[in-house]
Amino acid sequence: MNRLLRTRASVLLLLITTSAAAQMTGGELDLYYRYPVGFGVGYRALTPLRALVTDFTIVEVAAEVRVPVPSAPAFQPLVRGGVIGFDSLSTEFSDKWDHRHLFAAAGIAYAHRFARTFEIGADILAGATYATFPSLVDTGPVGAANLYVGAGGKITLVPSYSIAVEVQPHLSWIRSLSPLRVTDGPLFGLGFSLHYRFGDDPDSARALIRSIRFDQVTVPPLFAAMQSYYVRNPFGSVLLTNTERHPITDLEIAFFQQGFMDSATIAGAIERLDPGQTVEVPLYASFNQNVFTTEGVTPLVAEVIVTYRNRARPAEQRQPVAYDLHDRSAVTWDDDRKIGALITPADSALRNYASFIRQAVRDQPRATYNESMQFSMQLYSALAELGVLYQADPTAPFEQHDLLCVVPRP
Repeated sequence: MNRLLRTRASVLLLLITTSAAAQMTGGELDLYYRYPVGFGVGYRALTPLRALVTDFTIVEVAAEVRVPVPSAPAFQPLVRGGVIGFDSLSTEFSDKWDHRHLFAAAGIAYAHRFARTFEIGADILAGATYATFPSLVDTGPVGAANLYVGAGGKITLVPSYSIAVEVQPHLSWIRSLSPLRVTDGPLFGLGFSLHYRFGDDPDSARALIRSIRFDQVTVPPLFAAMQSYYVRNPFGSVLLTNTERHPITDLEIAFFQQGFMDSATIAGAIERLDPGQTVEVPLYASFNQNVFTTEGVTPLVAEVIVTYRNRARPAEQRQPVAYDLHDRSAVTWDDDRKIGALITPADSALRNYASFIRQAVRDQPRATYNESMQFSMQLYSALAELGVLYQADPTAPFEQHDLLCVVPRP
């Protein structure tokens, strides 16, 4: 018996040590696989840790209900009830000491999910038992009330979201409230239990999260000539609303146009969006060179992509948006800073041509103008010699500042 007790104690020590190490890994899996309520049944063989009036075979059969705390599902208040049976092994009084304890207890369990299919933890509880001795005296059955406390560890295999199988080393203690102290003392047990967890599997299709409402997505016509402008300047915006009754976190918003982007362009990040809160996020775009292959006006459908976490569960939502893409020969002048989209200072042909102009007129300085003004005038004249023209959009006069720039194609 002592060897068996040492073995069981080693298992319990290993379980507690592993549990302490597991607590340092964080609780995202606990939140992701949380469940509203669980029901379990279990069996445990018990061994007394002190000498009793006789030897017993002691078994416990119990059922329990656990209700994880929604915001911290690793902590699980529980109630447990069942029967502890003491069967005497005495050959002289085979039935005299036989008795049963009906017990009920409440407490709290801690269960940390350190891998997708494994949990480790412990529990502690307190309650009462009522022991019935059917053959202790000749006058009939007698009973006695007892105090009951218990604590133990557990390692759990979770083959699916709803099913969990636990191995449970456990230490309990019974104290009689009457002079009938036949079985007072500590009991060590090792057993297992089978649990069913209610709720929806977060990995199933029906558990798809939709916490974001797209209230408005604004994308005006875009212009290939302004490819570099859209990288740092917003061209539109999106309104996002959290429809949950709890916050969502770690939001990342992106804009993606298939065929004209190598990857989605990040528009912004939001650490937390409170219940019912609405935010406006500006949109940016990093188009690749394919935008220069379009002709005229090309209707496109892009996506606004939002990734986030709902109580540690990762989620993604996509909102399609239609707009027109104009080819590289067109641009609007609603903002005169957009002229920068037509200038490529690093272009080798442009740099060579500018150097040629400087060399050609270096012997013809104008003392009344500074160097920058002189070069601007010289460059303007040189471009005119090449036949580069500027033509206003005839449908929108200059006074309205809505002009169309037509540049020669290479």
